[in-house]
Amino acid sequence: MSLLAALRIVVLSGAVVALAACQDDSARAEDHYQSALAFLEEGDTVRADVEFRNVFQADGDHLEARQRYAQMLRETGDLEHAYRQYLRLVEQDPSLISARIALAEMALEQQNWEEVRWHGQRVLEMDPEAPGAPVIALNIDYINALEAEDEATRREIAARATTLFEDDPDNPLLRRLVIDTLLRDGDFDAAIGIVDTALANTPEARNLHDTRLQILAEFGEQEPLEAQLRTMLELFPEDDQLPGMLLRFYVARDDIAGAQTLLTDLAGSAEDAVAREEALTALVRLRLQREGPDAAIEELDRIIAADPDAAAPFRALHAVLRYEGGDIEGGIAGIETLLEGELTQIERGRFQIILAQMLLQNGNLVGAQRLVDTALEADPGQTDALKMRAAWLIEDDDPDQAIQDLRSVLDDNAEDAAALTLMAQAYARAGDHELSRDFLSLAMQASGGAPAETIRYAAVLLEDERYLIAEEVLIAALRLTPNEPELLRALGRVYLQLSDWLRAGDVERTLRALDTEPTRAMADSLRAAILVGRGQVDQALEMLEAAADDGNSGVGAQAAVVQARLATGDLDGALGYVEDLVAETPGDMDYRQLLAMTYVAVGRMAEAEEELRVVTTTEPQRQQAWIDLIRVQDALDREEDARQTLVAARAAHPEAPDLMWVEASYLERAGDIDGAIGMYEQLYEMVPNSPVVANNLASLITTYRSDETSLDRAYTIARRLRGTDVPPFADTYGWIAYRRGELGVALEHLERAAEGLPEDALVQYHLGMTYLALDRPEDALAQLSRAVELAGPGDTRPQIIAAQDEIATLQAAGVGSETTQDE
Repeated sequence: MSLLAALRIVVLSGAVVALAACQDDSARAEDHYQSALAFLEEGDTVRADVEFRNVFQADGDHLEARQRYAQMLRETGDLEHAYRQYLRLVEQDPSLISARIALAEMALEQQNWEEVRWHGQRVLEMDPEAPGAPVIALNIDYINALEAEDEATRREIAARATTLFEDDPDNPLLRRLVIDTLLRDGDFDAAIGIVDTALANTPEARNLHDTRLQILAEFGEQEPLEAQLRTMLELFPEDDQLPGMLLRFYVARDDIAGAQTLLTDLAGSAEDAVAREEALTALVRLRLQREGPDAAIEELDRIIAADPDAAAPFRALHAVLRYEGGDIEGGIAGIETLLEGELTQIERGRFQIILAQMLLQNGNLVGAQRLVDTALEADPGQTDALKMRAAWLIEDDDPDQAIQDLRSVLDDNAEDAAALTLMAQAYARAGDHELSRDFLSLAMQASGGAPAETIRYAAVLLEDERYLIAEEVLIAALRLTPNEPELLRALGRVYLQLSDWLRAGDVERTLRALDTEPTRAMADSLRAAILVGRGQVDQALEMLEAAADDGNSGVGAQAAVVQARLATGDLDGALGYVEDLVAETPGDMDYRQLLAMTYVAVGRMAEAEEELRVVTTTEPQRQQAWIDLIRVQDALDREEDARQTLVAARAAHPEAPDLMWVEASYLERAGDIDGAIGMYEQLYEMVPNSPVVANNLASLITTYRSDETSLDRAYTIARRLRGTDVPPFADTYGWIAYRRGELGVALEHLERAAEGLPEDALVQYHLGMTYLALDRPEDALAQLSRAVELAGPGDTRPQIIAAQDEIATLQAAGVGSETTQDE
């Protein structure tokens, strides 16, 4: 037999084996699916759940199984997991209207208006008469009326809903709408009555209890709210969110005894070691927060003495507390000692990840990655290890693999808020901003409205100008965590955007009443913004000057005064104010730097340079002063001096990203494109989550390199920019899409970029070339001519030369002539 023939046999055998494996996986998945259906017929959802998971292990794209699994989860009240499965369904098949309807309905039940509108609009575009679609449309109209503050329309829609509800009292979406309008009209008793009537028929209906909880949180007294939370905890002990919600309820009201009793009861009634450990760990953390490290250590010692055989997790926590208290070496050594002893596989994996996190925080990335790899070799499903690896994959521009890891985590626990947040980051890096927003919403819900997850989601809503939805999200979180400063600050921003000065003032007073240095600063900033927004600039200035004069606010307050004076056109007043500060304390480099920037604002560049030279000579650690000095010298057309300053700055701060950015810009201006790309590559490695760095690197690569490898690299970096409204980002992604032959995507982005950057010749050139590729010669001629006109005579950039050549070709073909127009 010839070698070639032998190779063919080997290849063919491999193909047959692969095909057989695929067939085996498909058959195995179908067997598990049929088994799951049989268990459902018997009402055994627990074993059905196991069989569904087996289906997806064999075939993750089994559409029918995922549909039925999502339906089962929704029917059993596991809405978070159900929502996740329906999202997977629309990922697999965006045209699946039943999944879209389910998503819209569940979003309505959870009062997530952003998701209601998004999924509901998709339903109405597909089939406005589909079962459930008219009620979804009614709810969307109601939401729109609320946002428009159209009271007449709201009441008209509410009347229609009430009539429909009388004929269909079990419809949860109609019930929600009717209850909402009753609450808005101040009829609290009628709203609670509707819920209690429904609960009388279905006393364990989770969605009804959630509704009752929301009503009490907004309008009820504290005792009924506590009673409702405890009732729900008894009815739904498997819900991991409820203990945290009740705990935050107690802590927010400073009822530490109630919180400790709750955690002690949870530990005593725990059915497994994991639940007991979680409750006791929370108790230790509570004592740490309220009473300090000694009390936490005392609690740990008591727990360890009570059950030495189950003490390993608490010894690990002991090491973590030492680490967090500043004993870095002692904390690490404590975990390392534990890893040398006898442990279960689960404990070993957990402690390896704790140690990995410690090493990572102390700059030992290699050691951390080695521990994560070791943990995953022993247990490929170790969730904390998968989450750490996913975070690294996202930073390494491999969001697709990160998504696969995170799906494994979420298949195990659909309410893992950290995994859901990472999934949002992965989809953002992949350029799918809609799914990224969906997962941020899920993370917020899974956390029970915890502050960090709520603020992340609210930030996205603010970017999308969904102010009323952001308001509802933040208020809901504040009901369970009242007086949380960051939530209040975010809510204040919402009211500023809405020009709702009255409510913004309420937030400001709440922040001020907390009476801490950070909250006073937040309150001052918010009060100044309110006054400026109302046009009361003089009062704002008076307030800022009073805050600056109290001696406790630092240079930030003085800078705010200067900015306010400059904004009102009082240039002399701004300059005189800072000159007085410098005269009083000439050795204060904060004031000297502020004076320099005030000189810049009033156009006195020579004085600004002099001050910045003093600052950089006296305190060379001030990176921003170096950058400001370089910019001033550039403005004075002293490029060589600016370059020498950059050399000195880089010597003082060799790894400062901002200075590396400046150097990259100089390299690009000097025509050293490879050097600029190299510098941006270093920057990108240091700050991979910066969209600006990603944009500039991808833009340089696609502008100056034409090979396929470079294009693929640029696409990988720029995926996160897909769908952006930022004109420079849209130009970068649009040109990459053009280069990849995705002309429709290119057109969408480049038209947006050309509108936003009308004076940028290269952006107009990019759009012109896209019109040309789309066989729109007249548009191409106009756009390319615009690019050449903007570039001006003598511009020898290759893109401008190419534009001139294309113009000549088009004109030679008669494009733009009277003959062509007549035809």
